[in-house]
This record gives sequence, C-alpha cells and structure tokens, in this order.
Amino acid sequence: MPKYSVSEVLEIIKNFTASEKLELQQSLPSVLDTISTAAKPVKSHSQNIEGINIGHGNSDIG
Repeated sequence: MPKYSVSEVLEIIKNFTASEKLELQQSLPSVLDTISTAAKPVKSHSQNIEGINIGHGNSDIG
C-alpha cells in the first residue's frame, strides 16, 4: 500500500464526489478515535504528606 503525506491526501479528497466526501465524513471519526485513545495522556497526580511530595515523576523531601 503506498504511503501518502497529509497534503497529498487532502489533494485527493478535494477531488472526491459529494457522496465520497459524505462517506469519508461518516467513517473518519472512528479512524481518528483509535489514534486519540492510543495517544491519550495519563493524568498526573501528586500528594504531600508531612513535607514529602510524592508524584509528578519525582519525590522531594522538604
């Protein structure tokens, strides 16, 4: 399968018929959802107990 750049894909889409654009519009969210769930950031947490900070990738005794 050939690999296209985003700009090449956009040029191809510009030449789609109305029905092809509608089909793309309906199916594109499911394609993009797989990307967004795979790259979803993990929420960071921290806690301070008696001057000790735990979280955000480090521990700090202060």
